[in-house]
Amino acid sequence: MQVGDFMIRRSAGLRRPPSTGRLAATTLVATTLACVVASAPATAEPARFGSWYSVVATQMSAPALTLGQDGAAASKPAPADEAPKLPPEAADEDGDSGKPAWANPFSCSITYSLYSDYVSRAMNLSEYPGEGREDPNHQLTTSLGVDLAVLFGREEGEFGSFTFDTFFEWYAGQDRLDLLYGAHNLQEIDYGLSYSYEFKPLYTTATIGYLFYAFPNHREIATQEWTASLEHNDAWMWEWLFPGNEDGVLNPYVTIWQDTELISRGAWWQFGFSHDFELTEEVILTPSLDFGIDNHWIHPTFDAGIGTIGFASAQYGLTLSYDLSELAGLKKWGFGSLVWSGFVYYSDALGNPRDDDLTADWFYGGTSIGWSF
Repeated sequence: MQVGDFMIRRSAGLRRPPSTGRLAATTLVATTLACVVASAPATAEPARFGSWYSVVATQMSAPALTLGQDGAAASKPAPADEAPKLPPEAADEDGDSGKPAWANPFSCSITYSLYSDYVSRAMNLSEYPGEGREDPNHQLTTSLGVDLAVLFGREEGEFGSFTFDTFFEWYAGQDRLDLLYGAHNLQEIDYGLSYSYEFKPLYTTATIGYLFYAFPNHREIATQEWTASLEHNDAWMWEWLFPGNEDGVLNPYVTIWQDTELISRGAWWQFGFSHDFELTEEVILTPSLDFGIDNHWIHPTFDAGIGTIGFASAQYGLTLSYDLSELAGLKKWGFGSLVWSGFVYYSDALGNPRDDDLTADWFYGGTSIGWSF
């Protein structure tokens, strides 16, 4: 069964949400304007509001909440260079202690990716019979974040942070994928709101969030998911092998998505590992391995039964990232970070017959360019 068939069968008798086109356009424009405003260098002391300062971000923190494509490059933009650490009190021209130093609580990023396929949860959502040469799959992610502690003049990370993410997916072959309703190549729009907090004694960051999925060609099947994630810095357990190292070695994580509304009320569990190899100061090579567990999600999604619980996919990835910030002059002026990435993935459906050909093995890849501030 094709994705278009699934959308048609699930659309009958379901409520229509508000127009996603106007909302998507407004959200994208608002995010872009926020990033533009954030990138403007400060020329004067920020306005003071009570006990905290209203300022703009100089540091990007990658969101733990992931939207859309399984490939990590689409959902985890590379962090910007760390902002310079200011002293507790800024000295004036005479060397005397001046006004309290301020820090920026906000962050933003925007990443464009070009994929050969849109593979998510062991399913290819951009493949139709006889496609042959791959039709391009364009994806855009945006992110706006705020550190609550810095916002109120406290130490960074003390109260955690909120992040608002968006995901836009545009497929050039949409009219062939969905013969009856594929009028718009904009296939999917996602919105996500999440809260993250780092438990420093446990070297673990916990994230909870809520996702809204919209499909412009099939507004009736918009659905929602709760998500929860744990990311662990395992540097401590490798101290005997890498003394003094503070960066994670395997960087394990686990994430759960629980459908709440339309598709299946099932869940998708995922865990994985990755490691960054710093080839040069600007070039990083990152191999990754992710495992997916289907908990009554795949079969109900395609009206193919109640489903089962078990391993559904293993994805092997390799990403090469190049930091263009210095080359583009961004470091000199403090205008954030610009990173280019190339990536390839192999999604293995593990040959499980219980999936009834709903999932398959896929080899895909692409490239991305992301700016964060």
